[in-house]
Amino acid sequence: MRNIRFLFFTFFFMLALSMFAQTTAIPDYKFEQSLIYLGIDSDGILNGQILTSDAEAQTVLHIGLGPLPYVNSFDPHDLTGLGAFKNVEFFTAVKLNLINGINIDGLTNLKIINLNNTLLQSIDFSQNALLEEIEIGNIPDMGSFSTISNIDLSNNPNVNVLYCNGLYTLSRINLNNGNNHNNPDMVIGLNIDVGNVFEPVCIQVDNIYAAQNNLAPYNTWTVIGNYFYSDNCTLNTEKFIAKNIHVYPNPTTDHIFIDVEDSKITIKSVHILDNTGKWIRTVENDYKKIFMGDLSTGQYLLVINSDIGSISKKVLKK
Repeated sequence: MRNIRFLFFTFFFMLALSMFAQTTAIPDYKFEQSLIYLGIDSDGILNGQILTSDAEAQTVLHIGLGPLPYVNSFDPHDLTGLGAFKNVEFFTAVKLNLINGINIDGLTNLKIINLNNTLLQSIDFSQNALLEEIEIGNIPDMGSFSTISNIDLSNNPNVNVLYCNGLYTLSRINLNNGNNHNNPDMVIGLNIDVGNVFEPVCIQVDNIYAAQNNLAPYNTWTVIGNYFYSDNCTLNTEKFIAKNIHVYPNPTTDHIFIDVEDSKITIKSVHILDNTGKWIRTVENDYKKIFMGDLSTGQYLLVINSDIGSISKKVLKK
């Protein structure tokens, strides 16, 4: 009788614990299935949630490029619930469809992040003050190409490695975070694809005089690619360019035309990317009339580079 009472009590005690255990919603089955496969979701059941304690126990989280088909699905991924992984220091999400964005605000202990080939159009690092290394470019032939134009690291004083190779749309990096003098070994990798010349990326720094005169700490920085330093890589220039550059007709069947209203703007090149952001070709002359008749039907992205900055325009090819 005593044993029966003990088992009865134990059953209801465990039931009560399970009822009051804190959980985190994981609405995307692809995300939860990845967590189950990695052994993180301890109940092993695809039920739209995980124990919050399971998430908080992780310091490393790698998703994407896994052996299971759902990991590399072309369907958009929803990483709602990621914020529960507050103790993760190393996070990788590679070759995922994150076209609807990703929220990493909750990863306050994050130090290293890899978001290559994720279809991202923007990313907010403002809540990740401990970040040290960022890889956010596009690896050729992997698909899911990101089209980010601005990387703001003004709230990330510890960043000393930034790899952006293949991120053809990138035009601005804000490193004006008050800590440049403590980062003499900064490494920045920009577009270095052999045979292609990409327009310079504006890098905003703490001390423009020291940067432009090759003084410390900038004289020991390693920056690979085409760039220039500035003390104000603002969006005002981009708005000015967008206001004065017109692309038509849109949709088109064979040619698109580019008109420039203001003589202060000189177009230097136009990159044509497909709807995943993958580079197709670069036009370096005759910008006013560009042939697109040989391209398949679909949406394309034109990255228009001028002597004062770059803008992106979407064009539909019928």
